[in-house]
Amino acid sequence: EQFYSRQFQDREDGLVRLRNFLKGHEIETQPNANNSNSENTAGPNKVARSAAFLLHRSVRDAVYSVFNQATETVRVLFLEYVPGRVSQSEVARCVDRLLPELLAKSGDPSARIHTLAQHTILSIASCPEVQEQHLVAPALSRTVSSGTHPRLALSRMQMLEQLVLSQGISTDKHSGLTCRALSECGCSGIHHPAEPVRKVAERILLLVYKVNPRLVRKQLPPDDDITRRNLLYRQLFTEFDKLDLERKAEMLEANKYAGGHSSSDPQSPPSNRSAVDHLQLGGGGGGASGSSDSRASPYSFGCKSPDSQSSPMRRSETRILKSKSGQTLAQAGNPGGSNGYLTSGKDIAKCNGKQQYNEQLKRSMISASSSRKNSNSNSELFEEAADVIRCPFCDWSSQNGDQAQLDRHYWKSCPFLTKCPQCSQVLEVAALNYHLT
Repeated sequence: EQFYSRQFQDREDGLVRLRNFLKGHEIETQPNANNSNSENTAGPNKVARSAAFLLHRSVRDAVYSVFNQATETVRVLFLEYVPGRVSQSEVARCVDRLLPELLAKSGDPSARIHTLAQHTILSIASCPEVQEQHLVAPALSRTVSSGTHPRLALSRMQMLEQLVLSQGISTDKHSGLTCRALSECGCSGIHHPAEPVRKVAERILLLVYKVNPRLVRKQLPPDDDITRRNLLYRQLFTEFDKLDLERKAEMLEANKYAGGHSSSDPQSPPSNRSAVDHLQLGGGGGGASGSSDSRASPYSFGCKSPDSQSSPMRRSETRILKSKSGQTLAQAGNPGGSNGYLTSGKDIAKCNGKQQYNEQLKRSMISASSSRKNSNSNSELFEEAADVIRCPFCDWSSQNGDQAQLDRHYWKSCPFLTKCPQCSQVLEVAALNYHLT
């Protein structure tokens, strides 16, 4: 009678009495003793079925205090009463009755209601009997359509992420937490119109990518230049590249450690050491030098290893200008430099957007332009004095010049370079149109 009363205080009292009964407390004496005895002598399966029937009505209550008491009673039912007492079939019946209503409440406009509903669903999922039968995760890992309400889709994605973090990725195909199910759900979530839903879906894909990178990449479009024009895929592939670099670094460190202990030589094998050094040059050294030099002048500076066949002038000059791709153009080497053309590894991973895509294109331009310049002017450069500076774009040269004079030439008088009107970046004239798109 209290559950069907019009007064919400009576409904709250009924939920409190039901919760105390499930906890094993004594029920207050009722005028009808036969009903009380029949409740006490009922089996656990009948008690769970009756409680689920009453809670199904209370969970849909519009009064927040009643809904709060109902969710607390649901947690007591699954966390304290069900384990070790109720059969699996009855547990599945109770979940099938209560879970749809809680999922609907998880998309409620009120923050406290949908947060409480999420907490209740996660509590049900942590029940051992529910976890063994995989009753909650498959309902959360279904694909999200673009027409799903943003709050409901966000709640489902957040609960699925919490399940992955708490229970891990399973190999059981019926669990709903397999790599394939999670990747399909994440791929559907990144196409949702709401940005918060896309962010959570990206985090789910990153969690799956740590376990099965190949499966995640199969679910996504190919990683090429056209795909990276999309900001969503560009950011996602950038995070994938970071995870790949971390995985390679861990593998190299593990091989280095294993090789050092297996061999009698205390030093590690040269191949592993050279690979680690190459990775560190690409990820750490290039980023440090690029960041420090970028603070010193409007455009970036970098170092290139000296070439035995290049002229003294090229070994004395080091100038790198940003071109259309965001990658730096090296005009000459630095005697003290030891890094490569600048960024690779983690530096490339730090660049998001068009800049990262453009850097990959610029490497080929650097190698082609530098080889052409070296082949055409290598014989002439050996005859010039070491203090002559030269522009690699227009062949402008100056006797007894310094780097400041070369900077002024780049910014003001070089006919092959121009400044972007939007970002004030020095570019090649031929690359300006692509840079602005």
